[in-house]
Amino acid sequence: MVSGQVYNPTAISYVPGKNVEWYLRQAGGVTHVGDKGSIFVIRANGSVVANVSSYSLFSGGGILHVRIMPGNAIIVPEKAVGSQAWKNLIATAQIASSVAITGAVAGIF
Repeated sequence: MVSGQVYNPTAISYVPGKNVEWYLRQAGGVTHVGDKGSIFVIRANGSVVANVSSYSLFSGGGILHVRIMPGNAIIVPEKAVGSQAWKNLIATAQIASSVAITGAVAGIF
């Protein structure tokens, strides 16, 4: 399963010996809002393989070279927007919007 910010999120049949990069190509590649540096794999047993530097040193290349096993899921998260202050501002605006909509709906009844 390839999910998240790829052009064609889908379940792809397991092919022995293929790596994350191959599966991402089969799903159409990472979109412009996908965070290539934060891709991770969820193994069938629940463990997670992330793009950490120690893994890259011992595996011969980052997350893109991780071999996929049956039942694995590849997740491509969305890029974070701006700085922490910007993220906090967006979260606050979303909460304020929800409160305002709830208030407006409650005022109608």
